[in-house]
Amino acid sequence: MPNRLMATAQGRRRCGLAVVLFLMAAAGWTANSARAAEGDADLPPISDGTRLISLHGTVVDPQGRPEPGIRVSQMGFSMDPPPVAITDADGKFELSVRTIRQQSFELLATTADGSRQGFVEVQATYEGVEAGASIEIGAAREFSVVVVDQQGRPSPETHVGLQTTNFHEAHATTDANGSATLKIPTSMAPQCAYAVRPGHGFDYLRFDTPLDSPAEGVRLPADHSGAIGLKLRDVYSVRVRVVDELGAPVAGVSASPWYFELAGKGGNANIGHNTPFRDLTDEQGWATLRAIPVENQNDITIWTRKAPAFASPKRTTLSAERHDTELQATIVHRCLISGQAAMPNGDPAADATIRISGDNHGTDSFRETAICDSRGRFRTYVDFGRVYMMTAELGSFLSDPVLQTILPGQQVEPFQFQLTPGALIRGTLTAGEGREPVPNASVMLVRSLPEANQIPDADKLAANEDGELSSLYLADSNSTMTDAEGRFEFFTVPGNIRITSMPFLPSSRTAAEHSFSLTDRINQELELHVDAPDEATLLVKTVTAMEPPTPLPKCDLRIASTGTAFPWEGTSDANGELTVSRSRDSVAIVARSADRTQAVVVMAAADQDSIDVTLRPAAVLAGRLIDDKTGDPVVGMGIAVNVAWDLEHLNFSFDRTHSDEQGRFQITGLATDADYELVIEPKDKAPGASTTYKAHRRERPTKSGEHDLGDWKIPQFTKE
Repeated sequence: MPNRLMATAQGRRRCGLAVVLFLMAAAGWTANSARAAEGDADLPPISDGTRLISLHGTVVDPQGRPEPGIRVSQMGFSMDPPPVAITDADGKFELSVRTIRQQSFELLATTADGSRQGFVEVQATYEGVEAGASIEIGAAREFSVVVVDQQGRPSPETHVGLQTTNFHEAHATTDANGSATLKIPTSMAPQCAYAVRPGHGFDYLRFDTPLDSPAEGVRLPADHSGAIGLKLRDVYSVRVRVVDELGAPVAGVSASPWYFELAGKGGNANIGHNTPFRDLTDEQGWATLRAIPVENQNDITIWTRKAPAFASPKRTTLSAERHDTELQATIVHRCLISGQAAMPNGDPAADATIRISGDNHGTDSFRETAICDSRGRFRTYVDFGRVYMMTAELGSFLSDPVLQTILPGQQVEPFQFQLTPGALIRGTLTAGEGREPVPNASVMLVRSLPEANQIPDADKLAANEDGELSSLYLADSNSTMTDAEGRFEFFTVPGNIRITSMPFLPSSRTAAEHSFSLTDRINQELELHVDAPDEATLLVKTVTAMEPPTPLPKCDLRIASTGTAFPWEGTSDANGELTVSRSRDSVAIVARSADRTQAVVVMAAADQDSIDVTLRPAAVLAGRLIDDKTGDPVVGMGIAVNVAWDLEHLNFSFDRTHSDEQGRFQITGLATDADYELVIEPKDKAPGASTTYKAHRRERPTKSGEHDLGDWKIPQFTKE
């Protein structure tokens, strides 16, 4: 585990007039006014919620001796150019890093050739206690990667990468023999190795990680030391055109795919943010993504970003079935707001954090922060068409929340925040019958506002894609780590308070929760307790229904404990076996053979240590989607398939398919005498279509073979 230390944050200023810019040509926007808004020397800079701090530290070898000439850099945050420091003769360095208050970040130390590496985790706090970062550097862990093309020939000039569980990435380019070497610190755990050659091919392999159930033969073991072989699979190109709310093309927008998943890999590859996969739009608004896997199992979200002045109000989806080669995405201008924060005596609240929580009736919520300058002033961007809760905080001082609905084109007055002492919430995290303190565990405080729908003008927000006005939810959160005695503390203001701990054992049931309503700024003392369950393993054996039963290898398994909402995914090995860690709860198991001809859905009891999962001939559901108004086939419509358990937490996604050119669809590999829910939602409409649909139905196949559902007439839902 990396070391932890504290970092100092600095900065000060005060507020002037608010600047609220609705950047639309129809509203008279000009280039000159844009430059005035963002470049006026008398205005505070646009805040992205991070701050620069100066950090001092030392790099040492395993014996504690100083290491000169070592390159030290920050991991995680994108800065251009990235900050780098070189240790002096005494192994010391000074580095400016970008951080978010109360969140950790990591520093990487490496020699010029990468043969020796190390890293340390740094925790930023309110108090700003400055400490030296000590990074121990040692021999790096090396991975030899060999890449071949579809014909098995060496693939030169191919980008290869290795992603770790803390999202550090090592990169290299293959030589003429298709070979490259990737290096990471030995204390980091590998998660995914990949190879990509845009326009030619892509492949990846996953490693076992502490959060995965074992899957022999699918993922590489965490301690893998041999060569990594990758064989490029076919890719295709997708052109994405990005326009604003008036339909005008937008240049300089980053378009990237999220995420990839190929069959038999034991999980997905969340790597689309890397340079080989993404592209920037040109003057006509076009970006070209040249490494989309032909065999990708699921739809891909195309993220379009141009921070900070634009936002994507709706996700752009690339269908796994249709293989569209052109898509259109819309980004919209954001609202530039400003304000001021003051201390109880009226002095500027220099370096205060403005926490901004927003919501509307759509899918994605809004959570961002802004930092005040030395005069207590701030400027930042928010989305139009949301209701907001904003709170200023500085150490133990907090303001009352400011509530505001910001509608498209609305003029917004400056926000004013008056800080006063907050309520101190202090507690201890304990576990087990002996109520032993739990050190070094993550604890989070969430403060929510129950009356968000009653905020003025909230009733004017647009409906979601279903035409529904869902409940609005406004909340902000802080997180911290327990100390050696399991103690933690927060400062907060009145509201609905929920304090939770993250799981500290290999079971989500080792999370604790305590909720209460805080009506005044009164200090609270509490115990956050969890009865840590006994940990156990479950051996799952996939076998055939014939007598005697024989092992059935390479079966896809989805396993969920009734004590958690998070199903595991895995594949039985060559002997038809898969061992998973579990708590002593009953366990639901969905199994399907690799060729989808056999399947079963079963439950394992809480006291079972092993179970024979007998797969039987599978059922197939087939039908045709018909527009109930026009009678026409519905083409390219996505259908989600969920296993319906009628138990809380266990209606998890199982499969997905699309209707073809005649509106027909087919769902294979279904267990008999099991309930499935087929769901069609508005988000599944074809790109550019004005009409979408919303429908669902439950099916329970009672025998193997194909079941013809006939014409499924689905109602139109046309968004106004």
